[in-house]
Amino acid sequence: MLRKPLRRKLEERLAPLLPDGAELTLEADRPLRIDGLDVKALRKRVWKNLMQHHCAIAFFRGAFVRVGYLQKPKKGYHLEFTFRDLRMARFFARAIRILKLPFKSIWHGERRVLYLKERTEIARCLHFLELYDRALALEDLIASRNIISLVNRQVNFETANIHKQVATSNKQCEQIRKLLDYPDQGFWSPALRELAEQRVFFPFDSYESLGERCSPQLSKSAVNHRFRRIADLYKRIFPASSERNDSDTDL
Repeated sequence: MLRKPLRRKLEERLAPLLPDGAELTLEADRPLRIDGLDVKALRKRVWKNLMQHHCAIAFFRGAFVRVGYLQKPKKGYHLEFTFRDLRMARFFARAIRILKLPFKSIWHGERRVLYLKERTEIARCLHFLELYDRALALEDLIASRNIISLVNRQVNFETANIHKQVATSNKQCEQIRKLLDYPDQGFWSPALRELAEQRVFFPFDSYESLGERCSPQLSKSAVNHRFRRIADLYKRIFPASSERNDSDTDL
């Protein structure tokens, strides 16, 4: 049993924490007893008072030390907490709601797993855990990957445009050469023939460059319009080849 000084000190500490109507009984040589205690009311009060923002952060830190797992960021972004005690899982769920962390929940057998894969939210969690050096390293990794992704998308976009331009130019040159080799050349107008010859001489020039080489100079839309006229001439003079090319394009 507790000695009197210790029992008196314990009474002074516990009494202010008890809800209304509850009395702390400390009798000599007898266990500590609380009379008139409403367990449900006490749980409700603890739930309400302890789960403030700072308490939620403290609970979050303790849970991470006990049941938390953080994957190496270079292999992926994954933070999870695994609970066998469902009551602790409910407390943790309340804590992350207070901290506004969008954890997802799954069940592994009898264990409840709450996990997070959003990289910016994982960085916030590291700030809550006061792992500022790790948070800065993660944010630096995120920024580096964003830049690399942006560069890759830009390179892929430019590469696709170049491939498309080369394929279009090769097709136009092939059609123009067949038209120039056709015995009857009466279908050409001077403007169309000039543009056709410029394309054969400068197969990889853009429409703007080809328009500047013509006399008088042509706009991009005018060059595009004349190439459409050349394509229509090719379809009219070589219908079989046009149908075969269209079927290959569909494939």
